Amino acid sequence: MALASAPTALTATRGDRQVTVAWTAPSSTGGFAISGYQVELSDNAGSTWSTIFPNTQSTGVSQVVTGLTNGVGYTFR
Repeated sequence: MALASAPTALTATRGDRQVTVAWTAPSSTGGFAISGYQVELSDNAGSTWSTIFPNTQSTGVSQVVTGLTNGVGYTFR
């Protein structure tokens, strides 16, 4: 079996102290069903990352991230 490809087309839609991140499911799953996604956040341009949804156990292609600070730049992956 091959490894799954990465999700693509990540988008982030901001709100008040939150953001909705969405993505397109991988085109290849390596022959396995997707069991969940891990979403990570950085507030320092990618120097360090925090896992905010460790394997969500959801096959949905979006998540709402809450508890953010307005005016702070965040990077998601």
